[in-house]
Amino acid sequence: MSMENRSVNSSVNIYATPEELWDTLTNPSKIIQYLGAHTQTDWAEGSTITWDGEMQGVKFHNKGKVLESKPNEILKFTYWSGMG
Repeated sequence: MSMENRSVNSSVNIYATPEELWDTLTNPSKIIQYLGAHTQTDWAEGSTITWDGEMQGVKFHNKGKVLESKPNEILKFTYWSGMG
């Protein structure tokens, strides 16, 4: 299997309102707290996402694309990491 064909699917139970969860997943000032990256996107379907930061002294630039976005309902996006 090539790297381009790999995917990860996961499920977790999160005890928060849909509004709280949406804000945590899409608000750049909250994303930086748990991901350590500056996030740029408007979260509209088809939009590009970029995450820029530093991990263990190594700068990174990760990117993705918003596949589906319905506020407080669903957020689906791709994620590519340049960290190797």
